Amino acid sequence: MSKITDFIEQARKELLDLSGRNKLVNFRLPKAKGILLSNSAAEVFDLIKEKRLKILPLPEEEEQEKTSKSQALLNTKSEENVGLNKPKISKVKMKALETDYDSKALERRLKKTASEARSYIDERGINVLYLAIGFLSWFEDKDKEKIFKAPLALTPVSLRVSDDKKSFFMEPFEEEELDLHENTSLRTKLEHEFNIKLPQLNDDDPLFDLESYFKKVEDSISKQSGWEVDRKNNVISFFDFSKFVMYQDLTEENWINAQNPDWSD
Repeated sequence: MSKITDFIEQARKELLDLSGRNKLVNFRLPKAKGILLSNSAAEVFDLIKEKRLKILPLPEEEEQEKTSKSQALLNTKSEENVGLNKPKISKVKMKALETDYDSKALERRLKKTASEARSYIDERGINVLYLAIGFLSWFEDKDKEKIFKAPLALTPVSLRVSDDKKSFFMEPFEEEELDLHENTSLRTKLEHEFNIKLPQLNDDDPLFDLESYFKKVEDSISKQSGWEVDRKNNVISFFDFSKFVMYQDLTEENWINAQNPDWSD
């Protein structure tokens, strides 16, 4: 049995990528795909209780103001004076996911993201498009200048376009309930390399509160100077859990005791 267990353990180690190449421990938004949301984590958590959420570009008046500021700066006017004489527009909060992209840029990113998500399903049979809510900002002890971002709570989603092709929506993947999953890659990395045990994310509990979970995460990382929970950055992007699922399936107690009870001690 020792040769078999050694072989399986070696296979597990090859599956477990906890390096900076893994987006689940070091996320960077791709240049042309993925959607960075401007809603806070608390807003997103409240919104996902809806079955279907519209994804909005930057409001037109803000888009125009942004353009005016850029033009004013190009004309060497003082940035402090730009837009000061414009009346303030009161914003009405909608039950929607908001972004800071203009309408054309958002449409390009949504189309690219939706197309690639469909390709993953068609070619590999898995969904890798997730909504990530809240991030852990962390760094290696040896290099405190390089900040890593790792998602804390994720849920699988789909992007849908309206019949008139003018609006995009985010929905639960395969119309299932939107349930949150913890970042098991991050949990494993922090346990193995920093001796930090993250709290369990149990959104099945009817009393589950995302902010309380974030505070427990902050308690668990309190001894790591400079580490923090980022509640501002929330994204729709690509995260692949498939190798980590295989890593977990190959634990010795799973493949010996569960699958082959005669092999157990």
